[in-house]
Amino acid sequence: RLVRGEVFFAVAPDAARPFLVEVGDVTVRAVGTAFAVRFEPHAVDVVVAEGTVRVTPPAPAATPGADAERDGSALVRAGHRAVVVHTPPPQSPPVVVTRIPPEELARTLAWSGPMLELGGATLGELAATFAQRSGRRIEIADATLATVRIGGRFPTDDVDGFVRALAEIYDVESEQRPDGSIVLRRRR
Repeated sequence: RLVRGEVFFAVAPDAARPFLVEVGDVTVRAVGTAFAVRFEPHAVDVVVAEGTVRVTPPAPAATPGADAERDGSALVRAGHRAVVVHTPPPQSPPVVVTRIPPEELARTLAWSGPMLELGGATLGELAATFAQRSGRRIEIADATLATVRIGGRFPTDDVDGFVRALAEIYDVESEQRPDGSIVLRRRR
């Protein structure tokens, strides 16, 4: 049961044990999928990254353009979003399913990816952690730069974005080598 906020689920396939998420009076049923559910004051928003989920609204009605059952539920496939408005206007479908372009899907679910908690670690420690998690080596050419402490959160698969942020915030310049490794030094 989701009572507020947003959550991302990655569910292992098991037809004998479906995974149910209750969001107010809306039910989301999954068997082997990855999806996010956001509970807003006026609606429930379901975004499917992998597989298929069934979204069941509180009132039975058919959803145009979706596979609907008698209970008004809609099948929502990967790359699609379903929105259930808590009190839909008259003549409106209770579940509205739309396709999401891949770049919008990535932006919408970016928060759910693996994040590196920077938590005041030194740049030297973070370089080693990024290398371990992403496979890209970051070399720090300036020993004093390696001791700079950094806070916040950053996606572990966005080494280039992390390096750009360092350039903007900490006056760091970078050099990308042919092998994909990155060398960091203080801007002169």
